[in-house]
Amino acid sequence: MDTVLRRPWTTETFLAWEDRQEGKHEFDGRDVIPMIGGSLAHQDIVFNLRGVLSRLLAGQPFRAAHEMRLQIGTRIRYPDVVVFAGSLGQTTRTLTDAIAIFEVLWDDTATTDRVEKLIDYAGVPSLRCYMLLEQTAVAATLFQRESGGNWIASAHTEGELAVPGLEVTLALSDVYQGLIPARLNIDTRPAACSDRPDALGVTHQKAPGFGAGLDDGVIGVSHPVAEFVAPQVVPDVLHRVQFRRIGR
Repeated sequence: MDTVLRRPWTTETFLAWEDRQEGKHEFDGRDVIPMIGGSLAHQDIVFNLRGVLSRLLAGQPFRAAHEMRLQIGTRIRYPDVVVFAGSLGQTTRTLTDAIAIFEVLWDDTATTDRVEKLIDYAGVPSLRCYMLLEQTAVAATLFQRESGGNWIASAHTEGELAVPGLEVTLALSDVYQGLIPARLNIDTRPAACSDRPDALGVTHQKAPGFGAGLDDGVIGVSHPVAEFVAPQVVPDVLHRVQFRRIGR
């Protein structure tokens, strides 16, 4: 297999070869990239996301698909979830346009998703938004294309997101349902170390949520032995960064 993957490729020869393979592979215009299975959390987020989108898009001329092959020029990608318009035959294996693309980040592919795929997906003329979802915290980075062609990035850690091009609103709580502890936002126990009059204390809560303060580390759990838990690290996400030109 390694010898096969090192040979010279064109998009046409790659597609003909991959159609005969059991696993999935991406193609960056030069090299073949085997796809590696994600974590359980990755799968759960993708499952939740596709289910929510399918429900929201019912009755509209859009369809959400999981790991559907997408061709952008000479490149081939498999977005975690892609939304496209129009009807396609049941035997269709490759898309050539999309309205919205979603990727769930994880350590091995985060740089590719944030940089290389952002540039690739910007080459899809019909694309209105590209959303990156963190795997270890309730957080999303939304890239949306403006009417002039510029891309705007915004960071979100709670609430609902209007998905450009789809006329639907996506609740992050639905996407992360069953995965991330709820945000801790009540104070009930006094402590000198708190940055507020009361320290943060919540029962039946195993870990601080995304919005917990740096020194809000005392958590009440339903166990006779107390436990100190450090707050989660806020992911490094972009906020209102303008991309004047994205492309190769």
